[in-house]
Amino acid sequence: MPPGEDRATCRLDAALQDRPVQLGIPTETEWIKGGMGSELRGQVEGIKRWYRNDWIALDNVLRNP
Repeated sequence: MPPGEDRATCRLDAALQDRPVQLGIPTETEWIKGGMGSELRGQVEGIKRWYRNDWIALDNVLRNP
């Protein structure tokens, strides 16, 4: 958080979303369309494509370490 700022932003971690409330820290959730969610989604889709199109096509000898 920059000096002098009283707010910080971060990605929502579902496993930790209740922790600030438990600690008595006021929070706000602002849903942003696109942003980091779409970036992560794009990365996951790219990995899926690579696995389905490239990894599966490799010979078993090359896939096993």
